Amino acid sequence: KFGMDGGLIDGTADALGDTYNILSANAAMVHGAQIHAGNGDDAVTIKGGSGMGGYDDGDLGARVPTTVHLGAGADVVTVTATGKAGSAMSQSLIDGTADDKGDVYTISSALGTGMERGSEILAGGGDDTISVSGGSYGVHGSSIAAGAGDDNIHVKGSLYGIHISSLDAGAGDETVSIEATAAGSTGARLTTFTLGDGHDNLSISGVGI
Repeated sequence: KFGMDGGLIDGTADALGDTYNILSANAAMVHGAQIHAGNGDDAVTIKGGSGMGGYDDGDLGARVPTTVHLGAGADVVTVTATGKAGSAMSQSLIDGTADDKGDVYTISSALGTGMERGSEILAGGGDDTISVSGGSYGVHGSSIAAGAGDDNIHVKGSLYGIHISSLDAGAGDETVSIEATAAGSTGARLTTFTLGDGHDNLSISGVGI
């Protein structure tokens, strides 16, 4: 049912850079688990019917998220959902705040939502590239914080690019592009954008009926 259900992958003792591949054709890949990549230039790839998913534990009375923590280094994180209704990130966190070299985050769902249900991407310093896309919503009920640096952020969905969410581009010269592609779609709705110091470029587009 799951590629990884609970548990911990701990790479914090290694500063040389590692590759983590958690892959499956159809399963929900990482469920209520933690990945600590440590320092070094790491590559984390998660791909399945859905990508990263947390859950609400009735016994604990708390949310159990799936988390990826990145250390210092130029890291690459790729999360891909291929299922019909699979989301790439649901109740999940990618934390790159320990990094100041610039990371690449690619979050995509072919038919579902890129980020949903309180998911977060927290990028650190450095010139980060963040790309989130979904076959229905790009980002829904979630947040992106890019940190300081000259960042490039692109969010794309079919019905909505970003919806009931927040995007903080941080300080630096940012390029932020929000796009919705279906007829009658909306680029951004009920969303807060925060642009820090620097020369920023914000583009939001949808398609009329």
